Amino acid sequence: MKLETVKRRHFIGYKSETHIPVSDLTAFIGKNEAGKSTVIEAFEIFFNNSFITCELRAMAQYDKEIVE
Repeated sequence: MKLETVKRRHFIGYKSETHIPVSDLTAFIGKNEAGKSTVIEAFEIFFNNSFITCELRAMAQYDKEIVE
């Protein structure tokens, strides 16, 4: 089985339907908070039936305060 496109709708903040073409090499490039990690989380859930990416994101929270 080869994945050719991903369709997402109503998934973690995305209301409209979006089609993402997938090839042998697919890169997700965009501004911060654009939804790149959300797409990766969808892949994780689909292929592994796991929320590990979501869990890792929650554990990786950091304080934005800079210590000098």
